[in-house]
Amino acid sequence: MKKKIILVLVAISLVFVSGCNFFKNPDPELSQEELYKIELVKEIQEFEKNFGFKETANFQKYDPQKTAYYLYYYTKKTFMPYSYEDPRLFLMMGFKKPKEPNSEKYDVFLYECQAVAGGKTITKALMDAPIHRILEVVAHEDFHEQINFPLGVEEPIVTLVGYLVAMEFAKFKFGEDSDVYKHLESGLEVRLALAPIFVKYHGLLTNLYLKYKLGELSREETLLRKEALYEGMEAEFLEGGFKIKSHLNNAFLAYEITYDRYFLLAYEVYSATDCDVLETIEIFMNLPRDGDFFISLGKIKQIEKEVMDYLKDVIENKS
Repeated sequence: MKKKIILVLVAISLVFVSGCNFFKNPDPELSQEELYKIELVKEIQEFEKNFGFKETANFQKYDPQKTAYYLYYYTKKTFMPYSYEDPRLFLMMGFKKPKEPNSEKYDVFLYECQAVAGGKTITKALMDAPIHRILEVVAHEDFHEQINFPLGVEEPIVTLVGYLVAMEFAKFKFGEDSDVYKHLESGLEVRLALAPIFVKYHGLLTNLYLKYKLGELSREETLLRKEALYEGMEAEFLEGGFKIKSHLNNAFLAYEITYDRYFLLAYEVYSATDCDVLETIEIFMNLPRDGDFFISLGKIKQIEKEVMDYLKDVIENKS
């Protein structure tokens, strides 16, 4: 009941907010669509506070000259990093596209990122995105600022919360039958369907490279089996009706697994609350080990295990 009252009050307040101009001197060169999207960013950031979000410095200004955050990830062709926090997954980044790493030597993944937590700038890539994507990205990056864990813990939780808060906002702003809400709902369903595939093949490829390291396989045989596994992975995507835009390789999969390894577990927490968004977020905001210092991969894995064991207990106690 309390949750419903809060959200109704927010919905009423947004009627007034949406008529306000957030910039006293708006840039005359901005289009009406751009001004509207900037306004939506401010609205959802205000809406987030009803779920316990503290105000962040994210998305304070729009700079069309900042196209995107360019992130080049690269790693060995016969090694699978644990996640994008693994120091053996190398990174070059900037607002300008860095020089591509040697793709003959490394598996390379270029990610043209629309936003990062702590980034004050609304990039052109985010501004050009559809409304449903803008809402999800803003809620995602703002929730990063609410918790502090190894990113193998944080990314799946933040991804889920990004979708849930954006869906709640879209429901009140545009309606549950709106295209914005439906896109968010289907986006979450796709995430849930793809996560176990990413987890499966990350494990298979990790084991393959371990055999190579132990001398059980030649480099040539390892690369042949690697190619077959990635072909199998792509076939599973296509069988499910999904097409992955990125080139499937070790750098991409090491980046992606950071979001997927515990995504289904995070979603189980949401299901255990009878799909109560507010209660789910409160659980995530009160996890043990929040803010603990970590630097080594071993420490990261230890914190991940403790937090995930805690979430499993939460789920069990609610069942």
